[in-house]
Formats: sequence, C-alpha cells, structure tokens
Amino acid sequence: MDRDITGAYTKSSTSGSISSCSDLSIEEHINSISTDSIPLDQVIPYLTKHHSFIYFTSKGHKAHSMVYFTESLNILHILTDKNKMKKVFTPDILDISAGICIQVKRESENIYPINIRTRNKVIVLGSKNLNDRDFWYSCAGILLKYAKECFSSVGLRRYCDCVVKNKENEEEIIKMRENQYIEWLKVRYYEREVQSCEKESIRCLMNEIISTVELNEYQQSLKHLERKVLNLIGDKFLLKQSQGNLLKSLQQKETEIQTLTDSFASVRNHLITLSTQFIPSNPWKSIIPFLSFVDLMILKGVNKKIRKIIFFYLRNKSNWRKIVSCTLYPRKISWRLYVNNFYDTEIAAMGQEVLPGVIEEIKQDVIRGLPDQFEEVEEILIGVCALFPNVGYCQGMQQVAHFLLGAFRDSNEVLGALLNLLRPPFYLGDLWKTGFTRLKLGIFQLKCLLKLKLPFMAKHLKFIDIRLDVIVTPWLLTVFTCFIAKQVPLKIVHSIWDLFFVYGWPALISASLALFSIYQEHVLGLDLEDTLRVFSGYVNCNYLLKEIKKYEVSQNYLDELEKAFCLKEDAYA
Repeated sequence: MDRDITGAYTKSSTSGSISSCSDLSIEEHINSISTDSIPLDQVIPYLTKHHSFIYFTSKGHKAHSMVYFTESLNILHILTDKNKMKKVFTPDILDISAGICIQVKRESENIYPINIRTRNKVIVLGSKNLNDRDFWYSCAGILLKYAKECFSSVGLRRYCDCVVKNKENEEEIIKMRENQYIEWLKVRYYEREVQSCEKESIRCLMNEIISTVELNEYQQSLKHLERKVLNLIGDKFLLKQSQGNLLKSLQQKETEIQTLTDSFASVRNHLITLSTQFIPSNPWKSIIPFLSFVDLMILKGVNKKIRKIIFFYLRNKSNWRKIVSCTLYPRKISWRLYVNNFYDTEIAAMGQEVLPGVIEEIKQDVIRGLPDQFEEVEEILIGVCALFPNVGYCQGMQQVAHFLLGAFRDSNEVLGALLNLLRPPFYLGDLWKTGFTRLKLGIFQLKCLLKLKLPFMAKHLKFIDIRLDVIVTPWLLTVFTCFIAKQVPLKIVHSIWDLFFVYGWPALISASLALFSIYQEHVLGLDLEDTLRVFSGYVNCNYLLKEIKKYEVSQNYLDELEKAFCLKEDAYA
C-alpha cells in the first residue's frame, strides 16, 4: 500500500535511515516558482525528456528510476533500475504536491519528495536536487491543469500545441468570459426583480379583494339607510298635512331623520375612507384558511390572540379537510392533535389475557417482517389483542404498528391511536377481525367503482382472470404501508395516511382507485404473469395525490354500495 511521505514519517530501508528534517519548513524547501512564468512551449519538451528520480516503493525502499512523459503526453513512465516499468495515465492523476524534505542520516543527504496522487494510489518520487524537483513539479502542475481543461488524454498534446499557437488570444477569451459572467449576473438580478414584483402583485391583489368585499358590505348598508331616509322623508311630508295633534309626532320623526342623516353621513365618510385606504381590523381570520399546518404551528407562537383563533379553527373537523389538501407535516404533532381533538385517547386497564399462541405468532411475524423496534411493536399488538379480543391479530397489523411508531415515537400514543382507528369511521377493527367482513366489503366497493371509473382496467383484469382480492388485500390490510418495501417514498405513504386520518374509510377506497389508475398504463395488454409482476414491483407514485383527488368517493355513495353488499350477502345466506 502506497504512503504519502510527510514530515512525521520515519522508515528504515536498505539505503539508510530516513527521517524528517524537523528544523526545516516546506516554504524553505520549495522555490516560489510561478506556474504562469514557465511558457508551455518549454514545459512540453522538458517533460518528455528522461529525468533521474528516486522512486519509493510501497514498503519504503528506494529505487533509482527514469521519469518521463510520452510524446502524446497521455502516459507518465517510471522506469526503475531493475527495468520495471510503471505507467500512470495522465487523466488518472488527481493532483501533484511537493512534500517536506527527507533527510537520510547514513548518507548525509537530503531528498526532496513529490507526491503524485492518482485515483487508486499515491506515488512518491524524490530528487536530491531541490531546483530540479521544483522545476519538474511546476511543469507537471502546468500540464495537469491543461489536462483537466482538455477533458481527454487522447488530444492533450494537440490541445497544448493549440494553446501555444493561440496564446495571444487568451486576453480576448478572458474578456469574453468576464462579459458572459456579467450577463449571467444581470439575468440573476432580473430574475430576483421579477420574483419581487410577483410577490408585490399578489399582496396588492389580496388587499384589493378584501377591500372590494368590505366595500360591497358598506354599499349594501348605505342603500339600506338610504331607503330608511326616503321612508322617513315621506312620513315627514304626511305629518305636515296632518292635524296639529300630530305635531309632536312630526317633531319626533324629524329627530329620527336627523339621527339617521348623521349616521348616513358617518357611514358615507367611512366608506370614502375605506375606498382610499383599506385597513383590515382582523385579517388573520381571512388568512388562516389558506395556510398549511406547519404555518399554523409557527403562527401560534406570535401572541395569545392568534393562538386562540387557531385553537378554535383546529377544533372544527371541516377545517382539517382544507389543511390536508397541502400536508399535515409534521405528522407527530398533527396526527396527535387531530386524534386528541376528536377522539378519546385514554387507555383503560388491560382487558383479557392474550393466548400464548397468539403472542408467539406476533413475535414470529414481527421478527420476520420488520427491520427494528421489535419489542415496542410486540407490546402494541399484544395491547390491541387484550383490549379488543374480538379483533385478535392478523398479518399486516405489525406493519401498521411499526409505521405509526415511526411517526409518534411513543408506544402508548400508538396504542391510543390504534384503538381509535379500530372504530368507525376508520373500521380497522372490522378489517382485521376474523371473517374479514370489511375487507370483503372494500373489495366489492372497488369492483363496482372500477367498472364505473376505470372500465379498461376492469375489463383487463377480467380478461386475464385475476381476482381483485389478490391485488387489493395487502393494500388494505396494511393500510398501504406495504408499499414502503417496494421503495415507494415514505412521504407518499404519509400523505395517504393524512387523508385516512381526516376522511376515514373513503380515503382508502380513493387511494386504491388512484393506484389502479397509475398501474393501468403499465399493465394493459400484458398477460397474467406480467400483470402480477407489475403489481408486485415498483411503480412511480409521485402523482398519486392528484389521482386521489381525481377519484375521490363520497361516503354516501359507499353507504349505498354497502347496502347492496349486505343484500347480496343475505341472498347467498
């Protein structure tokens, strides 16, 4: 193995003991030769000549060698005194550096090393003459710089010759590059200006919309007051034609007219003020519905008034459907907040004792199917079986528990969330319990919806004789957490669960229809074996959320399908 020889390196060899010169520095050994001061037409002939150097083997031994570049400059040859040739391709050289002076004590001489770092190893050469070492090192550095510019070793010599011939054009090239950079800076500046203008336009548009709404409200109030004034003026005219005993009533009406006239003037002045400059009294109530969940969490820390507005906003279940259209990130906060707001998360004392056979089955499935957190998942599943003995345990529950544990980071919170997910509107209890009644219902609902919304996919599955439960069962039993093993991004599965928490069972049906829509373009025209292979492999789900919105199914429609399913089951019974 090659080693970079530094000042701290000491090695014993056949030629003598090698040690660093502790009283000398790199600056004292390396001449300040500027690479720009050596013309390229002198570098090429110098490097193609044979130069005597000392080659350090991987074991630290010294060997006298001849070092030179080929005429094409694409290979560096190192010929040792034992006629062993080492070839180093110029493109493989990453950099060349000069090391600290090495003092050979037995021979009372100094060796000045050169470290040539390639892609695979480091080659160490040395020279007893400091000037020869520094000049060869500088020339090699110039050649390496042009090799990186050339991007190919085949035309390196031709490229260098062209550089020599066209050296006088360098100033024009540098000027052209400077002009290109200035133009690029201008483009960046104008892009930032455009973005700033867009933001200012959106802000002005929002202010204009809010001002227009307020203006319309005050105009309606003004019209209402105008009608009142006209009615009172008519009453005044009638009172003047009445008898003297109505004079008192007329005076009262005049007083009312004056009051309303003042109100009218006040409203008109306020309307004029709003027309010129709108200052909203409480803009947050209009802005909050357009913010994402993470923005709401940040906004809660502003003051108590805004925190109170957001608190009551999140207590409304319909508002969560607006929030979930963006994202519920961070889930550890949003999922816990949603469950705590609308469901009972308290865990009662453990119920019935779980059978040893069930516990053993849970341990085997957890160890066999999960990568980590075995004890926590086992504790959660045993707790579910104890509190809901009618549900029991089935495969797929361990993946859901592991997924939720990754989001909540606490087994008690996961157990509390699972206990609520077993009930309506999520129905995971009916989905997992013996008999799989909810699974059969979901397959029936998907079968009917496929015929309506994806008829080509339904015909294809029927033509190749694939039962729908073969495809859908792992999706529903694991609540789509099985896609994590198919290398589907975790954020896609998180987005499905966002919709599941807010919408319940209809979200799973819509997600299944969206997946069938994505798979449709990959499986149409394939035979049975290829179709199953596509469904079991990876698929690009980056547009899954758009497809879910496209195939959104209402709860009322699913209730009608459930009635039809129950009638069908009763008929078979």
